Amino acid sequence: MLDLGCGQANQPGLVARLSPDMNFVGVDLSPEILDRGRHDLNAHATYNVSLNHGNITALTMLGAADVDAVM
Repeated sequence: MLDLGCGQANQPGLVARLSPDMNFVGVDLSPEILDRGRHDLNAHATYNVSLNHGNITALTMLGAADVDAVM
């Protein structure tokens, strides 16, 4: 599951905790916000979310078949 403009990853973090067998990818332009998100995810022992710094118009960190759905 891919969340574009994920911010602190509140939404993917919540869904990830309810779906531990799924992997989630968040992308946002703000490194500071992503750092806060990583801190929150670690505090809640949520390890199935990866947060990436990047522009949602150029998802170079993802391959053609890396995600099955977009939030």
